[in-house]
Amino acid sequence: VLNAANEVAVEAFLAKKLKFPQIAGTVQAVMAMHSIEADPDLNAIMAADGWARQQAQLRIAELNPPKQKNTAEPFSAQR
Repeated sequence: VLNAANEVAVEAFLAKKLKFPQIAGTVQAVMAMHSIEADPDLNAIMAADGWARQQAQLRIAELNPPKQKNTAEPFSAQR
């Protein structure tokens, strides 16, 4: 889980979608939401990996909401 969240956060940083200090915060947030499963099998590990990647992406999206486009018509001096 830690590695999966970190990979997503570092990828976002390299894509300039996340600031460097936000990497640790993203990983920490994902780790705080994770429930440890005793003696997981491979399917549980793969599911946890996918979950962690999804949670990290959601956290990054929350930190970087899409910018709203200006829908107002531009001012035109010509009439």
